[in-house]
Amino acid sequence: MRLDLGRPASLSRSGYALLLSSVITSALGLVYWFLAARLIAADELGRGAALVSAMVLVTSLATAGLKRGLMLFVAMVGPGARRFVVHVYAAGLLITLAFGAVFVAGFAGLSRELDLVNHGWVGPTVFLLSTLVWAVFVLQDAVLIGSRRSTLVPVSNAAFSVAKIVVLLSLLAFVDQDLGVLLSWVLPALATGVVVNWWLARRGLERDDRPHAIDPPTLGQVARFTGAEYVAALSWLSAVYLTPLLVLARAGATSNAHFYLAFQIAYALFLVSSNISDALVADAAEVASSGTALAAKVRKASRQIALVLVPGAALAVVAAPWVMAAFGNGYRAEGTIVLRLLAIAAVPNAITTVMVAIAHVRRRMWLVMVVEATMAALTLVLSWLLLGHHGVAGVAWAWLIAQCATALLATVLTVQAEAPSRRELRLRLVGWASSGRGALARVRCERHVPRWLAQLPAGAVPPGPRRLLACQHDLAVVQVGSSADAVVVRLAVGAQGRAVIRAHVD
Repeated sequence: MRLDLGRPASLSRSGYALLLSSVITSALGLVYWFLAARLIAADELGRGAALVSAMVLVTSLATAGLKRGLMLFVAMVGPGARRFVVHVYAAGLLITLAFGAVFVAGFAGLSRELDLVNHGWVGPTVFLLSTLVWAVFVLQDAVLIGSRRSTLVPVSNAAFSVAKIVVLLSLLAFVDQDLGVLLSWVLPALATGVVVNWWLARRGLERDDRPHAIDPPTLGQVARFTGAEYVAALSWLSAVYLTPLLVLARAGATSNAHFYLAFQIAYALFLVSSNISDALVADAAEVASSGTALAAKVRKASRQIALVLVPGAALAVVAAPWVMAAFGNGYRAEGTIVLRLLAIAAVPNAITTVMVAIAHVRRRMWLVMVVEATMAALTLVLSWLLLGHHGVAGVAWAWLIAQCATALLATVLTVQAEAPSRRELRLRLVGWASSGRGALARVRCERHVPRWLAQLPAGAVPPGPRRLLACQHDLAVVQVGSSADAVVVRLAVGAQGRAVIRAHVD
């Protein structure tokens, strides 16, 4: 893929750029977790993975309503994009700091389990700073997508993923292993964030590529969208990031390590539909009022998702035993079934993701909230019920059942919301009836024109080819003769046609 920083990316280029980002991140992430599993004891890795999950959970909860808002509105605010982004960043950092403080102070038992408060102020400080760095790292991708600079996303994420491996290998000899896992995420995110946001401030946001027909969003529109999006994203993130903490609390650190690595591998499949739908939201916002244009973009995005997701899920199901065996026998025993079930769950999730993207473009935030809340409730409740009897495999079954049910719900709600109103349906029926009547009249004319022309007086029309130009109800228009001496004959088929011709003659 050719990198072009000067030209905004189309839906195809954005979608494939984000797909490339997912592939790179997933492949390098697999290398990262392979090395971590080989170098770190399972219980330490389980705590380190839970610490990363806690950081990402806090950050995601704080920025949940801001990411889609950046994707949707950055291209619409025009010359004010830089100020808009700064304001969103500031809001995101303040909310992240508040959520991080609540997590450290309000969940004392979990904080002690994660070794956050066992060494005075150092642990909480490192954790809070980590959440702030990760918040900027999360939001910058949304800015790149919203400003049509999606081709930079795989570049920045590849740099982060490589640096994450290097930092992990460098830190294990100097810091505690669980803290080393956390810092191996935070330090590369800090370096990448500095570079990307410096470029955005200097060049990436300086152009105004939005169509002039689009009015910049008002503060009220942004607030309403962000509030509803926050509720919806909160539901999804709760399912994603509370699940490892649930496994840690009920099954222990070792089982959480087995589950977490399988989940991280399978989550790459979930990112396929998520990334392409992000590009769809950013690209289709300009055609939200045009059902035909939006439908074409949805079909295009759906094809992109299917071409990658279906073969990827099939490969994960087949290769799961060998993939998990690479981490160790314990990972293969518990992680194989988890990876298989989660890979299958990514397919119905893709349906839900596309339906939710349509709702975002249409600003039907009620649909987004209902779908995401249903998914989160089903996932967490079923995980709690099945974990005790079936272990981590029960959590994977909970994900699969929840995703299938949510996909069905999202499809039904979208079909109902997109269904035409009674007035639109009546107009369509009238149009179809008129078209059908016109087609029947033309067939009738084609069949009877030779007989009608034969009834004209001899010499009234020149000899030669005959071509039906038009046929409306009781009036036919025919061209007769060669191009040199052709004449146009209007024939009255019925009473209405004769009345029209007499009116023209008069």
